[in-house]
Amino acid sequence: MERELTHALRQATMSLRDAFRQALAGLDLTPVQNTVLHMVAAEPGSSSAELARRTHVTPQTMHKLVTDLQRRELLELQPRPGHGRIIDAHLTDEGRRLVGEADIRAQSIEDRLAIGLDEGQRKQLLQLLRHCVTALDVPPEGQR
Repeated sequence: MERELTHALRQATMSLRDAFRQALAGLDLTPVQNTVLHMVAAEPGSSSAELARRTHVTPQTMHKLVTDLQRRELLELQPRPGHGRIIDAHLTDEGRRLVGEADIRAQSIEDRLAIGLDEGQRKQLLQLLRHCVTALDVPPEGQR
């Protein structure tokens, strides 16, 4: 049973990733870039290091992502007051516009994902997925 569960979750994740990739392609945005923009929208002034930790990518990868988004004028980078080397990221007006457009496309994907589920089933699915995330965040016995 567990392997079936793992396999089904993997398939769902891959399908979801593909749907996001296709939906965001029209915005010239990757799912990871979209995640970064949403994180900066939620917490303006985040540094590349903070964003890297929260997205589970290397600092080098995040630096490249942030630099690319800055070049596209979606992010503005400013030195953090009182900290010479820390650079904070903020959305530009264009970055905010793009986040809004990406949200519309994401809602469409979420609607497709849950088609045929009633409100109770949607809530139950969300609760079960959150349970899975929490369970996997706890190290297995012997690795604590």
